[in-house]
Amino acid sequence: MRKKGLKDIYFDVEHHKYCIEDNSYEESELKLPQSKLGIASFAFALVGIVLFVISIILLVKTNNQGAYQEITSSEIMGTILLLISGILSFVGIGLGIAGMVTKNRKKIFPAIGIIINLLIALYFIAIIIAAISSLEEEQYEYKSIQVNSNKCVYSMTNKYSHKNI
Repeated sequence: MRKKGLKDIYFDVEHHKYCIEDNSYEESELKLPQSKLGIASFAFALVGIVLFVISIILLVKTNNQGAYQEITSSEIMGTILLLISGILSFVGIGLGIAGMVTKNRKKIFPAIGIIINLLIALYFIAIIIAAISSLEEEQYEYKSIQVNSNKCVYSMTNKYSHKNI
């Protein structure tokens, strides 16, 4: 390792003499402190993963087959936990970015926090898009299917207005 050297000259008042202090050190000995914002981003990522997994378990466990069934308390809890994990992931991304731009700090925790929080945020966005698209698809119910010589005709009814489309 390359040595970096700094020499301090100071006056020792007790002994009434000048002293030279050698502040040489090796680069590997230089220890940067961890970024507190990065640690917070990583902690938000861990909490977000736990909440995300619990919410998915709750939502999959109570998967309703019919459109007109009542909403259960575990579905509500799963949805709330999913929203909280999504919010935590976006906050964690911000904290990770702030931790990456701080000077004289280690960057490992901010980097890990950003990566994990981005994955949670992408899954969160994918679930929201899937939920919205499933709401649009459930709006119509297929009444009958007629097959006439290479042609398939669907008769759909809007569930809410009962008009044939």
